[in-house]
Amino acid sequence: MLNRTTKESKILVFFSPVEACMPHYEFFCRDCKKAFLKTLTIARHENEKIACPHCGGKNVEQRWSAFSAITTKKSA
Repeated sequence: MLNRTTKESKILVFFSPVEACMPHYEFFCRDCKKAFLKTLTIARHENEKIACPHCGGKNVEQRWSAFSAITTKKSA
């Protein structure tokens, strides 16, 4: 926790030990026929037209990708 004092008020800032992970999305470029992976926020994924990093084309489709989760508990 970090305390910051200003003339008007005292601000408390809490730092979380949990690391925030962004989703990974798999795409396939129809122009150059190459697959690529992008790490995007959900907002960027919904609002942004994704460009291929190989050819710059925007004729891409999202592919199904595997799901994984990191947990703190051990599974049985």
